[in-house]
Amino acid sequence: MRHVTSARGTATVTCALWLCGLSVIPANAEDRVDVIKLRGGELRLLNNDRYQPKAVINGREFSFGPESVGHEITFRLSDRDVVVLSSEPGAYETPPFFRILSVKSDGGVEEIADPDFDAPDGTLITRQEGDVIHFNLGYENGLKKDAVFSPDGLTISMKPVERPAYDQDDCKWLYRQALGECVNKVDRSCKQIEHSTATVRGLYGLENNPRWKVAESRFGNVCKQACKSEKRPDYTKFAKGVCGP
Repeated sequence: MRHVTSARGTATVTCALWLCGLSVIPANAEDRVDVIKLRGGELRLLNNDRYQPKAVINGREFSFGPESVGHEITFRLSDRDVVVLSSEPGAYETPPFFRILSVKSDGGVEEIADPDFDAPDGTLITRQEGDVIHFNLGYENGLKKDAVFSPDGLTISMKPVERPAYDQDDCKWLYRQALGECVNKVDRSCKQIEHSTATVRGLYGLENNPRWKVAESRFGNVCKQACKSEKRPDYTKFAKGVCGP
């Protein structure tokens, strides 16, 4: 997943400062416990056992796994706090799964879990409108993926996009990280260019965007040229030809 101020590979979460102001208090490193203070109680994320991570609140336990449970973002609605948690599946090139805990002010807890509530390309961009939360989940299998949470529940939609393109963050990552590895190859024959594990995982995420059908071969050609010349082309030219539209 991507964060607003970090490189590709972390999730993007956008929210106002007051929205993200709910406390997340890390415990000591040995306990591996995070405490999230909510209006309806304290949510504890326990990662003591690698194969039994769990979330605990008001006497209820929710199991996660197999790797870990993490906190993504908390929203304050009129009558409840909505917490988005992530679970690392542990498999290579597999994005985290998201789960929602809806915690009412009186302490009532409801879990909203949907196997389709994930972001295969690593995107998680959020927007709140009153008691409704909109999730931009990027692309999956060439389709734009979004979700909406309201007091009535969670709905997920997938639809085609007419002119797909990579956003500026993805395009700059492709230019700096992936293309940068093309330039810095030790094997100057440039016949076969292998990328680092981190880069391969990033490219795997980009494949979900239908733009990849055009970008894959174009990036491959630019990569070989960059390897032979030992320099990257102008970014503006790269973005127009590879990232589109």
